[in-house]
Amino acid sequence: MRKILLSLLMTVLLTSCETALYENISEQEANEMVSVLMRNNIVARKQTTKGLSTVMVEEADFAQAVELLNQAGFPREQFSGIGDVFKKEGLISSPVEERARYMFALQQELANTINEIDGVLSARVHIVVPEASSPLQEAKPSRAAVLIRHRPGVSLEHMTSKIKMLVTNSVEGLVYDKVSVTWNEARPLESGLQSASGGDLVKVMGAWVHPSSASSLRFSFSLLGFLSVAGVLFSVYLYWALTRAERQVNQFRKVAMAARNHDKNGIALPRTAELGAEKHVAS
Repeated sequence: MRKILLSLLMTVLLTSCETALYENISEQEANEMVSVLMRNNIVARKQTTKGLSTVMVEEADFAQAVELLNQAGFPREQFSGIGDVFKKEGLISSPVEERARYMFALQQELANTINEIDGVLSARVHIVVPEASSPLQEAKPSRAAVLIRHRPGVSLEHMTSKIKMLVTNSVEGLVYDKVSVTWNEARPLESGLQSASGGDLVKVMGAWVHPSSASSLRFSFSLLGFLSVAGVLFSVYLYWALTRAERQVNQFRKVAMAARNHDKNGIALPRTAELGAEKHVAS
C-alpha cells in the first residue's frame, strides 16, 4: 500500500506536459539546442529515432525556447549540395534549367562553406551572372552579395577580405571588387522576457508572468498541489476501506454458511454461536 501511495504521489508531482520543439534534426544539432536551452534555465531533452532527433520542452517554455534558439541561430539552415540539385529526373534538360540549378547549387555550397566559420550563425550568398543578349555583345560583369549573421559580441569583420576572395575564386568571371559582404550581429541571448508594458517578467512554475501576479499564481499552484495530494490520499483511503469491508463481508458469509451446515447435519450450535451467526447474516 505504501508503494502504491508513493507511486501516485510521484506521478502527480513529476508529470509535466511536453511538446516537440523541433523534429527530424541531426543529433549534433539537437545536442547544441538542448545545451543552449539548459544554459538559460529551460528544461529540455532530446529523443533520437533512426538517426534523427526531436527536441522536447515543456509547453510553458515553448515560446521562450523558440526565441532563444532563434537568437542562437537554430535551427541551422539545411543546404542543398550540387548532387542534390543536379538530380537527373528527365532525359533532356533545357539550358535554362541547367543554368538555374547550377547557380542555386553554387550559392548553396558557398553559403554552407561560410557557415562553417567559427562565430557565424547563418550565411546567404546571392550570385548574379548576366548573359550576353547576343554573341557580339559583351556580357556584363558578374556580381555577388554575401549576408552573414554572427554571434553577438564576436567581431568577424577582419574575415571580410578572405570571404570575398573565397567567393571570387568560386565564380567564373567574378572580380574581387564586385563582391559585397554585409555583417549582421545577432541579438544577445536574454535570460528573461518582457511584458507588453516593458516590465520584466518572472518565472513561476514554468510560466512567465508579471511580478504583481507572481504571488497569487504561486498560491494557486500550491493550492492545486495540495488538492491533488489530498485527492490521491482520499482515493487510497477509499480503496483501503472498501477492501477491508469486502474482507469482513466474506468472513460474515463464511460464518453464516458454517451455521447452516451445522443445522443441516443436526448438530446444535451453542447459543452464542447461533446469535453470532444470526448477527453476521443480518449485517
